[in-house]
Amino acid sequence: MLSVRLTHFPAGNNLETLNLAGTNFSYDTPSSFGNLESLKILGLNTMGIDDKLPTLISKLPSLDDLRLVRSGPDLENPVLSWVSNLTQLTHLMLSGYDFSKSIPTWIGKLTRLESLAIGYCSFSVPIPYQIGNLTKLAKLEFWNCDFSEQRMPSWIGNLTKLTSLDIYNCNFFGPIPPTIGNLIQLEELVVWSCNISGETMPRLLTSL
Repeated sequence: MLSVRLTHFPAGNNLETLNLAGTNFSYDTPSSFGNLESLKILGLNTMGIDDKLPTLISKLPSLDDLRLVRSGPDLENPVLSWVSNLTQLTHLMLSGYDFSKSIPTWIGKLTRLESLAIGYCSFSVPIPYQIGNLTKLAKLEFWNCDFSEQRMPSWIGNLTKLTSLDIYNCNFFGPIPPTIGNLIQLEELVVWSCNISGETMPRLLTSL
């Protein structure tokens, strides 16, 4: 993994995209993150960051697309509840987190989300039903997640603005819930390499 040391972001800069998701980064002046007032897209490897950085990120006025990755040798699972302060977010991606002991109910506070992608995450506890309250979601994606053979949640049917629902290589169990028939705006439905019953699939598709 690439290692990067950040020195200082000057005031008045026009940076709109900063992707550090695939890097092991450190920084000399964390307070300069507050100067990223034009930043719209941020990708971040959350391993090893201190408590100051999330506070600064939470105050970025233009940020609407956040991509968080847990990668690296440090196995500690970082606290992500600070993300709930970014209520202006329209896009969120989470990759590599273990939610088996702590349900990320804070996702439900991000009511402006239009896109939510969750990959390589573990959920031995129920998937947070609060996602079903994100009624502006147009795209929902799960890939390579360990759901401990939970059933696909019925609250998916509450997301009536979904145009794309993609589920790749996740160990759901049982049938697709009939509430998926509520997704009348759905344009793309991908269920690939999942342990899901196929009996109800054709019947549900006829109602979309």
